Amino acid sequence: MFHVNDWVVYGTSGVYCVVDTDLPDPTGSDSERRYYELQSAKQKCRTYVPMDSAVRMRPILSKEEAEDLIRRIPELDTPLCAEHGKNAAEKYYRDLLQHGDCAAIIGAVHKLSERRRSLIQSGRHMSFTEEKFLRRGRELLDSEFSISLGIPPEKVASFIRQTLTKHPNC
Repeated sequence: MFHVNDWVVYGTSGVYCVVDTDLPDPTGSDSERRYYELQSAKQKCRTYVPMDSAVRMRPILSKEEAEDLIRRIPELDTPLCAEHGKNAAEKYYRDLLQHGDCAAIIGAVHKLSERRRSLIQSGRHMSFTEEKFLRRGRELLDSEFSISLGIPPEKVASFIRQTLTKHPNC
């Protein structure tokens, strides 16, 4: 159960602040079902989510957890999609995002970023599916780490690079 002012990651939608809890069904169709009212961290929109929703909702990382995870990036071993074909890659990366494991997402984003740099140096490019996952993974991580670390989302990538430079043997 989440409380008012808790920050949560809601599925693959992003980071939200819990504005209200235990609300009646906003449509009025189910008097038994209770809802969270969530305010998006990125937009000025609110959404209502059933408290018993099947969509994964978890608390954001604490500052300490985020800093520890960033220091552990080089040792994270998230495999990239090994299967060929757009559908297999699409499913693999969609499942990775939907599972919501921040360590797996940042590990895959890190590996894809390295892969992208390597491909660019050799005059090639990543698949559309990998680019899409890389962009969406970065958006989700930037949004969560921004709140956890108390920095603007556009500064998260430079914070991660600086941390890894300070702690190269982590």
